[in-house]
Amino acid sequence: MKVQRLVFTLMGIPLWLAAGGCGVFIGRMPDFSKTVERGANDQPLKLDDILAIINDNSLNAAQQRQMLRDLGIQDERLIDALVQ
Repeated sequence: MKVQRLVFTLMGIPLWLAAGGCGVFIGRMPDFSKTVERGANDQPLKLDDILAIINDNSLNAAQQRQMLRDLGIQDERLIDALVQ
């Protein structure tokens, strides 16, 4: 009986280790919803919205800057880095 329990325990360890990266232990995963960047209006900033402004060739730099501010980005250094 003790040998059988030992064998099952030893067989279970590699399975437990292999399953560790497969989302089995979801309770231990970090909550990424708390790390979402938020704008001045407390709405989440979406990368797609930012990229749409930056990649719009019909806008000049001043218009892009204003649209990023309207999106809720307040850091002028970030706006400068995004526009350049």
